[in-house]
Amino acid sequence: MSTRSNIIIQNEDGLVHSIYCHYDGYIEHNGKILLENYTSRDEVVRLISLGNIRSLKPTVEEMTESEDYQIYDDPFQTHKSLRAYMDQVDTLFIEFIYMWHVRKQKWLVSESKSVDVADGFHHTMFYHSRFTDLQVTEEDVCECGELVKDCPDAYVHITSGA
Repeated sequence: MSTRSNIIIQNEDGLVHSIYCHYDGYIEHNGKILLENYTSRDEVVRLISLGNIRSLKPTVEEMTESEDYQIYDDPFQTHKSLRAYMDQVDTLFIEFIYMWHVRKQKWLVSESKSVDVADGFHHTMFYHSRFTDLQVTEEDVCECGELVKDCPDAYVHITSGA
């Protein structure tokens, strides 16, 4: 199963450029990589210029040298505004949207959410949350860099400081 995400940049003129990322879109992976490695407008523009990607890596070079990157040959998409982008994004399959806000010079995130609707034709409605500051908490990442939930030695790493 994959956790799909979009990575977008909203420019000063309001235009939004977006790419699709198929794997590991959750905050503890893509969010962490974006926060630690794509920290300027130029770096984000280089990432977006790749077009759609299978998996996000810490550098553009790592992605272009990888066979994973070669699978997609789709350029980035351009939208006239954030509203235009949000109106067309798939609320069920795109679980996270990471947005580099040019004026604020920081990453924001929106998550796919659902609500049960008792009297609706479909019993569940999906939507994206408002954008909030992207943060990765210490509890989510082990000392070794792995997610705590995925690291078999997390307890040893955390208690020993290794």
